[in-house]
Amino acid sequence: MAFERFNKGIYSNFSYINRNIINYELQQKYYEKRMQEYSVVSKRNNKVDILEWAIRIRKSLKEIFTSALFYCESEKSKEYGCFASTYYLRYYSLFHAMLSNLFLDEKQSINELMETTHTKVVNCFQSNYCTNKFPIINNKIKEDFNILKFMREYYSYTMPMNEIFNYGDGSYNTNINLKEDIIQCFQLANFSVVCIENSFGKNFHKRLKLDTGLIGLFHEMFIKVNGKKNPINNELLLDDADNNEYHEILKYGVSIYNYNLDLEHFCDEFRSYRCMNMGEQQEKLYANLTSDAIRLVYEAIA
Repeated sequence: MAFERFNKGIYSNFSYINRNIINYELQQKYYEKRMQEYSVVSKRNNKVDILEWAIRIRKSLKEIFTSALFYCESEKSKEYGCFASTYYLRYYSLFHAMLSNLFLDEKQSINELMETTHTKVVNCFQSNYCTNKFPIINNKIKEDFNILKFMREYYSYTMPMNEIFNYGDGSYNTNINLKEDIIQCFQLANFSVVCIENSFGKNFHKRLKLDTGLIGLFHEMFIKVNGKKNPINNELLLDDADNNEYHEILKYGVSIYNYNLDLEHFCDEFRSYRCMNMGEQQEKLYANLTSDAIRLVYEAIA
């Protein structure tokens, strides 16, 4: 048996986390632990919680797509011998993969997550998911994170005149299996959403229309996790896809739903708006990287 049995709806792929906890009873125990954690929220069953968790789940999925894109871009940078950008992208790929899970951590508030530090992210992630004898995520992931962080910082702050990280060279090994690390994270985040779905039960897919009292709160939460103000003119910058989602929620309301139910729509919105003029070669590379990232996400969770 496997973690897939807990998903009552559309099929999800949990092949990587199945390898981390292969015992049936331990899988059941882990599932019950997560259900107990989310029951604190679902039992309240109030409008604010439904609104917040709809925003959290979408943000978590955005983090997955960001991580996948950075991974694909890092592979392209390495192909062209651009090692400084390779290390930067590899590090942030893992960073955002971890964040995709922390946005589903009921102990972390949105304010805390938006103001967190990189050290807090990796420590919280390890504490949540990499402890016990049979952790849901391989506990080597923190070591991988710290090596990638070191490599990124070395090239950012003390740029060497020559390439110094020899492939296969001990603690500076650039052959970290980053793809395996991030896919574990993607599958764990997807499993967390399955637990949220099961915890909320029949209220999970119920659409919540925003009344006057919720609109201000929605604006504050949505902008906090998706927007950024220009430091020069204080103008709010919101991606076209996020802006579209913002107005759809105002019009139709929100509902909490499984990643896989939103995946096709999310892919349609991902990097499909253009704000800059690109040459033919750039357009082709941009489209190929987009397709590669989408393919990686589907490979991981669908």
